[in-house]
Amino acid sequence: MSGRLLDEGMNQVSDRRWQVKVLPHPDISTNDSGDRVTISDFSAGVCRPLDCKAVKSASVIMDFHVGIVECGSANTLGKLVAEGKLAELPPPLRFSNMPPATSKVDIIIENTGDGCMNVLKILYLEKTVPSKAAMSFCSGTPLVPVFRNGPHAVKKALQWALDKVRGHHVHWHSLQDKSSGNLTRSTSTTWSPESDDLSEGIKFINLHAPECDARNEQTFWILTHIRPESGSPIAGWPEVKVRGMAQNKSRGVSGAQSMTEFPLNTYNLNEAVLG
Repeated sequence: MSGRLLDEGMNQVSDRRWQVKVLPHPDISTNDSGDRVTISDFSAGVCRPLDCKAVKSASVIMDFHVGIVECGSANTLGKLVAEGKLAELPPPLRFSNMPPATSKVDIIIENTGDGCMNVLKILYLEKTVPSKAAMSFCSGTPLVPVFRNGPHAVKKALQWALDKVRGHHVHWHSLQDKSSGNLTRSTSTTWSPESDDLSEGIKFINLHAPECDARNEQTFWILTHIRPESGSPIAGWPEVKVRGMAQNKSRGVSGAQSMTEFPLNTYNLNEAVLG
């Protein structure tokens, strides 16, 4: 497994302007244009076998089915995944063990035109599990991304590569450019950042958010940096969430606010003290 396609994706989208967003509803699309890669190309360019000896644990698992007899239309299969009806998938595609309810499942269905299809299911677990447990979900060939340094960059490159695959897609994740107008501000009810994005954003707030808002310094900073086009780690975040985090920081340093001048002068002292 060369990892060539994943490496290409890391070169394209590893910088901070790109982020992976979890969608409130799955994105469903079909792309059969000739410039797309096949599922087999994807597996060769992004994945390695889920081998318990080489891979100790995993949180993203790909369940690869190659050359299976058609067992339903792409639209029907995709709809079942989009609606979370995983137990209703036909036996060849059904998970051996149902994944946790907190997990997300993507699917790509490629019709090969000879009465068969190639199918890739991508399972995103909320928590990392041992490889043996990860393998137990798979009814096809279990795969994981090839190892590369920088898990956050790998996560973004994986979404970039998945978007290049030919077929009918159902995805719960979206790769977005923070610097483009495509990123919209989230509401507090739909906001669901990835753990890495959340950690990076909180660190950014802790390092840079003003501690005082007496002259709206903190408000100005928040409104400036949550703009979708700002390119900051908190671009598109809901104002109420960022304001709460900034206020938490302020409470943590309350009583230790820096002063612009020394507050006590000699004329504040009476003669008894000076004597």
